[in-house]
Amino acid sequence: MALGDLATMRLFFVAPSYAGECGLGFQCISPDADWRDQLAAEFRTLVLADWMACLGFNVVCRTITVVDVVPGTGADAVLSLLPSEPHGTGGTTESPAQLAYVISWRSDGIGRNTRGRNYLFGLPRAWITTTTWAGAAFVAVENLVEVILAQYGPTGFSELARLQVISRGPHGAPLATPQSFPITHAIFDQSIKTMRKRVR
Repeated sequence: MALGDLATMRLFFVAPSYAGECGLGFQCISPDADWRDQLAAEFRTLVLADWMACLGFNVVCRTITVVDVVPGTGADAVLSLLPSEPHGTGGTTESPAQLAYVISWRSDGIGRNTRGRNYLFGLPRAWITTTTWAGAAFVAVENLVEVILAQYGPTGFSELARLQVISRGPHGAPLATPQSFPITHAIFDQSIKTMRKRVR
């Protein structure tokens, strides 16, 4: 199967003193069985540079992995970026491990299960103010979101996939088959957040 399948993309980033992942959900709009491999390569070509523009110079992206969610029987599509992994281009020293800029993804659905969130870590330390991220951070992150939505939003250019919130149901009552909700826009929070266990 391909058309209508769901997958999660995991971008694995490494800094000198910490590492972690950020994830995005997608629904396939292509008949190609290898759409997950194609999606990883397309994202690397068209989006990753704008993501790296949000990060400090010492942060690198090591792999892009696209994991089959529905039907859930396919092998992971793993794109290794070694040995010339992309480095951050936003500034010099990266911020401490637990500090993040939050992107809240929104769909037209109602309820918590129809919303998503990304914690962007590794932003330049110079972008930190007392309690908020500086304007440079907002400009870089807003540009990243615009690029993602232009490619994978409801009317995006990609012929492979559309950006989705993938819901596995409420805690204690997981759905037999995860649901998805098309992402239409994003909300930005410039206050500095803590990622808790999202970094290892």
